[in-house]
This record gives sequence, structure tokens and C-alpha cells, in this order.
Amino acid sequence: MYTDEAKKAIEIGVRTRLLNPEYIKDMLKHRVHGAQEIAKRAENLIGLAATTGRVDSWIFDAIKHTFVDDNEIYDKLIENNRFAAADIIMRLFEAEKRGYWDASDDELERLRDAYLELEGFIEEELP
Repeated sequence: MYTDEAKKAIEIGVRTRLLNPEYIKDMLKHRVHGAQEIAKRAENLIGLAATTGRVDSWIFDAIKHTFVDDNEIYDKLIENNRFAAADIIMRLFEAEKRGYWDASDDELERLRDAYLELEGFIEEELP
């Protein structure tokens, strides 16, 4: 019974915060801090997956779809905080590597491309 309650609580938290369009819009208004908060929530899901085993693969699919595939949100994340955008991508790679996310080869390729592009943006900012 406990694991079903944990799974339900995680899904409610993800739907009402991390994947909620209003939450995302509000967080992106806060520029650097808002993007950091989004990245922190993605990181926390890795911890929950490790400790509870109750974070379904669809959640990581939805994170990729929302924060990488949606050009409007992705561009705003990069504008606000490129490092937070890179952190989200790295958490997705980590989820796949640990077996929490069943990503397709195409999804992983898209993430690689996005990360390499971000890495170039970050290098441009270095003194």
C-alpha cells in the first residue's frame, strides 16, 4: 500500500508543479532563480526514483517534452539560465542511465544535440 501512495504523491506533485503550465510560466518570470528551481525539481525526481522506485518513465518523457522539445519553454530556460537548462538535460541522461527512464535512441540523440548546443553557448560566455 505504501508504494502506491508514494507513487500517487509523486505523480500529483509532478503534475501540479513541475509539469503545470502556470507553474512553469510563473517560474520563468523569476529568470535565473526560477530556472534553478525547475532544475532542482528535476534533480529531486532522480532522488525519489532512487529511494522509492516509484517514479514512472512517463514522467521523464514529460520533462523532456516540456523543457527540451517545447521550443518556447526551452528558449526561455536558456535565456534565463543556461546552466539550469543543462542540468535538466543531464538529469534526463542520468535517469536513462540508471534505468528510471526508457528513452528511445531518437530521444537520446535529441538530448545530445541540445546539450552540445548549450555547451557552445556556455563556452561563449566564459571570460
